[in-house]
Amino acid sequence: MDHREATDFLQANQPIPVASDHDQEALDRLGDVLTWYDENPVAEDLPLLIGLVDEADQAGYLDQLADLLFDHFDHGQTVAHFERIIMNGPEGAALWAAEKLWDYTGEPGGMDACRRSLNSRFPDVRQHAAAELGRSRLESDRRLLEDALRREKDEDTCEWITRALENFDSNKG
Repeated sequence: MDHREATDFLQANQPIPVASDHDQEALDRLGDVLTWYDENPVAEDLPLLIGLVDEADQAGYLDQLADLLFDHFDHGQTVAHFERIIMNGPEGAALWAAEKLWDYTGEPGGMDACRRSLNSRFPDVRQHAAAELGRSRLESDRRLLEDALRREKDEDTCEWITRALENFDSNKG
């Protein structure tokens, strides 16, 4: 495989169709493309790689994609792309991006993206953001959680935020 073959595949699959719509050959091809990029990262192709993300897990390839992006590409740009998926993507992709981003909250912009994720339109994303912020020791994060709890309308998310605040308090000492 070369760069042209890899970009041709990426351009033809924006976003990649759900895994169940693929035959094994197409899934193998996706694996080959991700492996090629792991060995030959091309910075200007970052938007094409991020463009693969949609609702489905692509037979387990999204985790490989996240690792590839954080291993070989500018972390600030990667965090920004993940945040766009969190705030604007379909629900499944937003939750996946949020979960992966929490693995990289130490990266530039990672915790800020986590904080802004409390405003996601998806309760599952807000719940995960609250849980991550509950590990913080910053008083400003506590205030964000308290503000989020006051405006939250989803009962399950309120419970997550409440637990996060309890966790925050237990981490403080």
